[in-house]
Parts: sequence; structure tokens; C-alpha cells
Amino acid sequence: MIICIPTSGNAGIEEQVYGHFGTCRYLVLYNTENEEIEILEHKSESHGTGICTPFAFIEGKNVDVILTQGMGRRALDILYASGAKAFYLEGDTVKEAVGKYLAGELKEITPENSCRGHV
Repeated sequence: MIICIPTSGNAGIEEQVYGHFGTCRYLVLYNTENEEIEILEHKSESHGTGICTPFAFIEGKNVDVILTQGMGRRALDILYASGAKAFYLEGDTVKEAVGKYLAGELKEITPENSCRGHV
């Protein structure tokens, strides 16, 4: 399984998480099968609501889960169409967040509890 976590730096498993998926600087992909990580730089010049493009950076990466502090309905619809899911991010580092997800401690983001400030 591939878990995607937004971060503001590229220190890998010990990096501090970043709350917003659409405006993060980096995306850390954590493979639960072999515990390997891949760090993707989110190079989008536009970070306004509804115009961020993080999905373009994970396309073809077989992401199963995104951990984030919130996600708008449109982004959630795109994610669900790909067969992946999103969960509310908890933990200060990528390592803590992954641990909480694997322990079943995180709540799934659904259309009913998605960010209301987004389209």
C-alpha cells in the first residue's frame, strides 16, 4: 500500500507533516510493504483554492491513501474516482502519521465531512 503525506520539507520519514494537501511543498510516498519512501516536490506555481495540482504529481504512483488535515469536495471526488481514500492527518512527523493510520486511529474524510471552504 502507498500512503501519501504532505510535508513542507524533504527529510523523509522524520519530516514534519504539512496540513493542507493542495498547498504543500512536498509529498512523501510511503510504501507499507517495503517501508521505502519517495519524495515528490510539488512545483505548482499556483496555490489558490481550487487551482492546486498535487494530483498531477502522484499520477501513476498507485497511491492508496492520502493523509491530510482537510480536503475539499472536488479534490475528494477526484481521489475517490481513482479508488484511493483520504484520512484526517494526525501526528507531527510522517512516521507518526503513518503509524496512526496503520493502527486504525485515523478518521476517513468523506463528502459529508470534507472542507466546506472549497468547491
